[in-house]
Amino acid sequence: MTTPGDLTNKRDIAFNGWFGDKDNTKNTGRLNVNYNPLNKDNHFLLSGGTNLKGNITQEGGTLVFSGRPTPHAYNHLNRPNELGRPKGEVVIDDDWINRTFKAENFQIKGGSAVVSRNVSSIEGNWTVSNNANATFGVVPNQKNTICTRSDWTGLTTCKTVDLTDTKVIDSIPTTQINGSINLTESATANVKGLVNLNGNVTLINHSQFTLSNNATQIGNIQLSNHANATVNNATLNGNVNLMNQSHFTLSNQATQIGTISLHQQAQATVDNANLNGNVNLTDSAQFSLKKQPFFAPNSGRQRHNSDVGKCDLDNA
Repeated sequence: MTTPGDLTNKRDIAFNGWFGDKDNTKNTGRLNVNYNPLNKDNHFLLSGGTNLKGNITQEGGTLVFSGRPTPHAYNHLNRPNELGRPKGEVVIDDDWINRTFKAENFQIKGGSAVVSRNVSSIEGNWTVSNNANATFGVVPNQKNTICTRSDWTGLTTCKTVDLTDTKVIDSIPTTQINGSINLTESATANVKGLVNLNGNVTLINHSQFTLSNNATQIGNIQLSNHANATVNNATLNGNVNLMNQSHFTLSNQATQIGTISLHQQAQATVDNANLNGNVNLTDSAQFSLKKQPFFAPNSGRQRHNSDVGKCDLDNA
């Protein structure tokens, strides 16, 4: 399926249906979904779910994966004092339907991909390239991009919303991202908030990756050619390997359980964070430790291994 241009002459459109087959035992054929809008400001909301033997490809605009509000009967009565809500469409922020998405590959070749609220899981390998960006998760008590389609008017609306209500936050599941993320050509990926990433991340060619806001990753991070990765107030259970003048930062009470290996003038900084693992340096690489010690496994002593590398300890 290909969606060239603007199917409805509207900036934002949505599909609440299902791509693929819900029964994995059936011998279904291959199906690819391609999103290539003419207008870079367009949004395409997928809020029904997918189970594809094929790829989802994006080449511009904003592609949003999301759950959806539970449909309720339209309120025709203008009695807000009695009913507790005004006349009109009934949308309850803490009553949404969770969705799942699965494809062999998510290929983001331009624009922005957003995995928004009430996505239970999204499975498949991601490749983000050509200055594109991908955002995974929503963050409580911060602004987040939320898109919905009205069952009454058929209009799709995307807004920046502060998730501050405790009931709403408690109703949003932690999204399980099952698959690898590969970034190239100055691409960007942000994994934040209510998210668990179960897979490896590879960055090359000036790309950037951020794990933040109490998100977690189980997997390794590999950087080369001026790539940049940051783990900020989040948890990484895996190793980090840096080459070719790439940079890694572990900061703001973040935790890494694993080894940092630096080669070929790469740099890493641990600033007010916890590193439970070793640091290996070669080829003029640099490691800086600020405000917080790190510990070798099963040891109470700081430890680093250096071969023509530099290790700076600042107030450790």
